[in-house]
Amino acid sequence: LLDIERLSSGAFPLKKESFDIYEIFNHAAEMVAPLAARSGLNLKVPEGSFKCYADRDALTRVVVNLLSNAIKFSPAGS
Repeated sequence: LLDIERLSSGAFPLKKESFDIYEIFNHAAEMVAPLAARSGLNLKVPEGSFKCYADRDALTRVVVNLLSNAIKFSPAGS
């Protein structure tokens, strides 16, 4: 929500570029892998390719946040 407010005020400029979104999925999975391992969870990133035009860093933060929350609220072994 804070990022949305910053976007609205112009204080958070987006640096859009074209890239494969699966790069983000793999990078985010690597970043949260230690947390998943400590929680007894297995992360699986599907293979694929899909080009998108977005801010790579902002999208990475969103995916990492979603994965972190999923890990925190998932049962061990899932």
